[in-house]
Amino acid sequence: MLPPADEAPQPVGRLTPHFHDITIENVTATGSNVAGVIAGLPESPVENVVLNNVKIGARTGLTIGYAQVTGSNVQIEAAQGEPILKEAGAQVTLH
Repeated sequence: MLPPADEAPQPVGRLTPHFHDITIENVTATGSNVAGVIAGLPESPVENVVLNNVKIGARTGLTIGYAQVTGSNVQIEAAQGEPILKEAGAQVTLH
């Protein structure tokens, strides 16, 4: 679950997670309920997620919030709603 869009960043401490430099490539998935979720925190967004050659078919789309996601040859097919849901703090550049 994503933090509310109006939530203020919390102080960064030793227990604050920091996810970065993640590459997902050459993946095909079908029949899922959710295409996926890439979510960070206002004070610690997920950085440098790269999706290459990714094809996902699901009931609902890929949700991205407080994350920087780039990639190429990405196909998200959602039976309901938008294929990619950009929430607060999402920076998405897909080709």
